[in-house]
Amino acid sequence: MKPITELLSLYEDFFGKLSSKINTNDAIVRSEEFENPTDEEIDAFATQFNANIPDVIRTFWKSLKHTYEASVYSDVEWSAGWDFVPVGFIERDTPMLRNLANNYEDNSYAKKIHETGVQLTYEEPILLFDANKETKTGSIHFLLWDGTSLPEAIAPDFNTFFEHWLAAGCFRGRNFKAYWEIVKGIVPIQIPLKENLWIRYYSKQYNEVLV
Repeated sequence: MKPITELLSLYEDFFGKLSSKINTNDAIVRSEEFENPTDEEIDAFATQFNANIPDVIRTFWKSLKHTYEASVYSDVEWSAGWDFVPVGFIERDTPMLRNLANNYEDNSYAKKIHETGVQLTYEEPILLFDANKETKTGSIHFLLWDGTSLPEAIAPDFNTFFEHWLAAGCFRGRNFKAYWEIVKGIVPIQIPLKENLWIRYYSKQYNEVLV
């Protein structure tokens, strides 16, 4: 497994190639600079919310240069990338996430991820990691506000998720088969699609056969 710093370099290169490849009126790649936190800011967040921040998440927050989102709106729609959010934003919204836990049944999967999860992205569906200080799993989950997320993790940790997501061309949603025809020659990591944790999870979540 490649370290997250190397994966982030590959991520930057990939979206540069994708931007050149889909230079059409129907498709667009958007990028924004990411606001990197200091160790002190991360520690303060962890203390405030009694959260376990895995080293890989800490390194990701401190090293990410840009967020990228790509989409096409035509007869065939797809989207890629994710709107990763800075620690200051997460600090603002975590109380809301915790309060929403009250809407779910005790001991349910949805309640647990609302109680111990920390979001990584903004728009639904949301990526979050388990920040439980007792279990310290750091596993990666998918959050839908209506509580219909699969009651299981996408990946055991963020490094594994990011590697598999990158191997899937940073696919986010809609028509994967059409998207894959565009990116299969430029993805920087080779993981068979049938073994790709992100593609397998997405297929199960939305009951779609992607490969």
